[in-house]
Amino acid sequence: MNERPSSPPPRLSLLVSPSAEGARIYAPPAQLPRSLRPFFNRHGEAFPVPLLDLDDLREVLGRRNARVEVQESPRGTVTLRAQGSEVVHLVRWLGTALQSGLRSAPEETEPAR
Repeated sequence: MNERPSSPPPRLSLLVSPSAEGARIYAPPAQLPRSLRPFFNRHGEAFPVPLLDLDDLREVLGRRNARVEVQESPRGTVTLRAQGSEVVHLVRWLGTALQSGLRSAPEETEPAR
């Protein structure tokens, strides 16, 4: 009997950093689903993007009984983490947010330091 090793559940980790122009979003390029790749450069950065409405994210997730870890720092940086089926909800929400304010792939810029 040949059993295939199960693949690990999908994961998505995002770091959202406010900036004067809106926000920068960082994601490990290997974790980016195809639907979000047009918004990110090859370094895993999307910039500039509109500030994300975390209350809207919480409302959307609540309606779907989905859980995404949201950590907010005192400096305004936000980390979003999802795993398994929750990744789909985070990707859909983020895709909608990005489409509302960003229409094309970002220019290649050096990652912020």
